[in-house]
Amino acid sequence: MLNNVVLLAAAGSGSRFDDKLPKQYHKISDAQSILEFTIQQFASHKSIDMVCLVINQQHEKFLSNNTTPFTYGGNTRQESIRLGLEFLHNYQPKNVLIHDVVRPFASHEIISSVISKLDEYEAVDVATPITDTIKTYDGSVIPRDTIYSTQTPQGFKFDIISELHAKAFKSGKNHYTDDISLYLEGCRSGKGIGIVDGSPQNIKITYKNDLL
Repeated sequence: MLNNVVLLAAAGSGSRFDDKLPKQYHKISDAQSILEFTIQQFASHKSIDMVCLVINQQHEKFLSNNTTPFTYGGNTRQESIRLGLEFLHNYQPKNVLIHDVVRPFASHEIISSVISKLDEYEAVDVATPITDTIKTYDGSVIPRDTIYSTQTPQGFKFDIISELHAKAFKSGKNHYTDDISLYLEGCRSGKGIGIVDGSPQNIKITYKNDLL
């Protein structure tokens, strides 16, 4: 049985990036695409046993010389993650780290923190503090010290998050934009989640200007 595997969400079309080539296949250096860079970032970590991709079936043509195991995703991020977890049942990992492939700069320190926290918790989130003042449209101000911004990789006990994804699918709940949200709504263990510090460098590449 594997201890820690990484599931990279790479099936998105990147509509906000506005390019014929999906953003995860754009070059981030002379030698590597964003996808290749992110794979290497996790594969080079001493505690990661395997990295797996979830890709769009139409994007397989962009995978040149790829040796990373992959499976096909669905129409939404939530569906793609569920299909990826089903694929990982073949390997029966203890823990899974779910990461957006277009966050290529997740540091080894963040990865280690998530893995370590999984010794205490079923689920681990990566948080960065809010620096702007946040208001609602009805004029309320939300205290910054009560909220945070979420990054990935988010970590989970594999069996638990797999079961929760399967239950959400069967019940038709498809509104989750990240996996901690799904866990919080679906899990009633009372153990809560662990939280580790994120980093401003752990950016998500969404628009072309982000490549700069």
